[in-house]
Amino acid sequence: MLDRMADGLTYDAIAQHMALSRHTVDTYIRRIRAKTGARNRMQLLLCALPLMAGSLTAESELARRD
Repeated sequence: MLDRMADGLTYDAIAQHMALSRHTVDTYIRRIRAKTGARNRMQLLLCALPLMAGSLTAESELARRD
């Protein structure tokens, strides 16, 4: 979900892409923000960057093996 936010998708677009309701996406994001202490979308993405970078590195390693 956060990767879709990083791509610039709106909550409505994220919901459609993930086959969820807009309300569900909003609830998930609100809960993640509460756990991270992020006050807005940008702070949330900044908190997620290290996690997303690790994921990208792992995906890159898998791609090199193929």
